[in-house]
Amino acid sequence: MVKRQNPNWLCKLRLHKWRNHGESVVITWKEPAIIKTPYAKFTQKSKEVFTKRKCLRCGIEMKRKLVHNPDGTSSSIGWEPLSESEYEKDE
Repeated sequence: MVKRQNPNWLCKLRLHKWRNHGESVVITWKEPAIIKTPYAKFTQKSKEVFTKRKCLRCGIEMKRKLVHNPDGTSSSIGWEPLSESEYEKDE
């Protein structure tokens, strides 16, 4: 994948137009269910997501950082850019 030399001005403002691809993974997280009580209960939510994304304007690709929880589920902690070897492997 070749990156464009003049990225779009929207991409310079970090307003990328992402297209998700890669493997499909189920991630889970916990959110407080009731905030008014002093003993807040947490509900566990899950969602199916893709592991990679690519900007349709400037061509950069990123992969999702996944952490495996002790209970066997996975959580996402952010994004990191793909290395050059991973660019070549995808093509």
